[in-house]
Amino acid sequence: MILAAGLLTACASEAPFDGPKDKGIGSFAKSALNLKVQTDHVIKQTKAGNEVVMDTVHISFFDKNNQLKDFYTYGKMPEVVVLEEGDYYVSAVYTHDGSDEHRAAAWDYPFYQGKSDLFSIEPSKITTDLGIIKCALENVMTSVVFDPMLRAHMSLEDSYVELKLNEGSEVLNFTVKEEDNQNYGYFHIDGEQSLVATFKGKIDGAYTNEVKTVANVEAGNHYRITFRLHDYQGENSGNVNAEVMLDASVTKTDVDGNISIEEVGLGDSKLDENERPNEGQDDPQIPDDPQIPDTPKAPVITAAGEIKLGEKHLYVSGEEVVLNITSDAGIDLFEVDIESPSLSPEELKGVGLASHLDLVNPGDLMEPLKGLGLLEGDSVKGEKNVKFDISSFMPLLAVLGDGVHTFKLTVADANGTATESLIIEIKN
Repeated sequence: MILAAGLLTACASEAPFDGPKDKGIGSFAKSALNLKVQTDHVIKQTKAGNEVVMDTVHISFFDKNNQLKDFYTYGKMPEVVVLEEGDYYVSAVYTHDGSDEHRAAAWDYPFYQGKSDLFSIEPSKITTDLGIIKCALENVMTSVVFDPMLRAHMSLEDSYVELKLNEGSEVLNFTVKEEDNQNYGYFHIDGEQSLVATFKGKIDGAYTNEVKTVANVEAGNHYRITFRLHDYQGENSGNVNAEVMLDASVTKTDVDGNISIEEVGLGDSKLDENERPNEGQDDPQIPDDPQIPDTPKAPVITAAGEIKLGEKHLYVSGEEVVLNITSDAGIDLFEVDIESPSLSPEELKGVGLASHLDLVNPGDLMEPLKGLGLLEGDSVKGEKNVKFDISSFMPLLAVLGDGVHTFKLTVADANGTATESLIIEIKN
C-alpha cells in the first residue's frame, strides 16, 4: 500500500483555526484525512500503474442516513470544511483517470473506494482526527490467457473470449492481442454474481463455443482465466471436424496476495440453461464465419518496406519512407516531433517547418506541409487512413550530412493513443 503522506497538511497543524461560533455549526479539518490507497500486489499490473495522484481523490461527506452533504476533490478541498451539527462519515474514491463513476465493464479501470467510521460534528468545534481510510479495489479484475498449444490450433484473427457478469449485459472481448498487450478488464459487481467466460472461434477450422463460469466472484480479486485444449485429436487424427474440447483454469489472487487455483472443465457451469449458448440443442446453429464483435481499437502506425519502427534504419538514396496510419474512430490528434542534431530551428524554418508539427491543426505550416507531401488536405482530422510520406524530405536531410534523425509520432482517436518512432540514419 502507498501511504498518502501528502494528505497531512503541516500548515493546518501549526496554525490553530477559530471555528464558527454559530449555534449548530461545526468544522472538519482537511488535515484530519489520512488515506491509504491499496494499489500494490496484482493490481499493480494495470497499465495505469501504481502512482497515486492524491489531488484527484474524490472526498464526499455523508450523514448517518447516507445523504450526501458535501463533496470535493482533495486538491480543491478547503483547509476547513463547515458542516451542520450531526453524525457523518467520509467516502473516498480514487481512479487513475480522475473519474468517480462506477463503470459496468471497462479496460484498465481499477476503482478504489473506502469510507471512515461515523464521527460527530459539534457546534463551534473542529474535527481534527478521523483515523485511517483504506481505499481498496471495489471492482473485479480479469484477464484471459490462451495456452500456447491452443494458440497453435486456433484462428487468431476471429477467435476470442467473451467475459461478462451473469446479471449484466456489458461484455469485454479478450483476444490474443489483449493478452499480448496485457489488457485487464474490470467489472463493477453488486451482490452475488458469477463471471461467465465464453470461448468463441475456430480451432483447425471447426467452430467452437464453450462456456466457463466462475461462481460467486468478489470485488478486490484478480481472476486470471487460462483456456487450453483437452485431449484434442482433431488435426492429428486427420478429422478437423472432430469434437473440440476445451478446459480452463482460474487463478484467483486476493488483495493480500493469496493465490488459489480452480480447475473446472468447460460446461461445468452454474448458469441457468437459458443463459448457456447451444445448451440442450441437438443441432446448434453455428455461424459459417464467426467474427469478433466490434471492439474499440487504438490507432495503428505501420511502416512500409524494410523500415522497422523503433529501430535505426539506414537510408538508401531514392528509397521511399512512408508510414501508414489507420484509425477506426477517425483521427483526433496527429503530432510529429523531430529530433535531429543537424536540423536546427533555423534549418527547419528555412523549409517552412518546425520541430513540432500538428497535422490536425497545422496553422501557418499548412502550405509547407502540403508542399513537402506531408499533408494531403488541410487537416487529417477525422481521417481513418492517412499516409505520412516523408520521401521528398529525405534529400534535404542528406544535404545536411551524416546523422540520425528521429520522427516521433503521436496519433489519438476516441479509442486510444498510439506512439511510434521513425529513426532514420543518413550516411553519405
